[in-house]
Amino acid sequence: MELTHYTIKLLNAVFVASAGVVALLLLFASILNGTARMSSPKQRAERLLTVMRDGAVFLSMPLRKRHYRIGRSPECDIPLKGPGIPPVLCDIFINGGEWNILSHTEDSIAIKGERPGKNKARITIGEKIMLYNYSISIK
Repeated sequence: MELTHYTIKLLNAVFVASAGVVALLLLFASILNGTARMSSPKQRAERLLTVMRDGAVFLSMPLRKRHYRIGRSPECDIPLKGPGIPPVLCDIFINGGEWNILSHTEDSIAIKGERPGKNKARITIGEKIMLYNYSISIK
């Protein structure tokens, strides 16, 4: 049997159309079964932690965990470099929907010019927190 040029084109069109229909059916089935991931506005609007060092961006990262440890130690989630920085400087964590900071030293953190000492302090979104020659903020 000899296939003509038009028969080959027709078979090609049928194949492409059927592949498209199958792809659409699989997409709808995955949405109905919940296997397709749909991002919510809450997921898209995640918070961002920015660390500045001497006025330049040192680190910028999305806040996806509930707790971060900051310090000189390589085991810290946010390692800082420099002389005098303790191995563990502070912890940043979310509690009841609010971000907080807990210092592990007396005089290393300043929020709005005040030093909270080893007390837990609430972090206002957008405000700068001074840590030695670093500043951090959550946006």
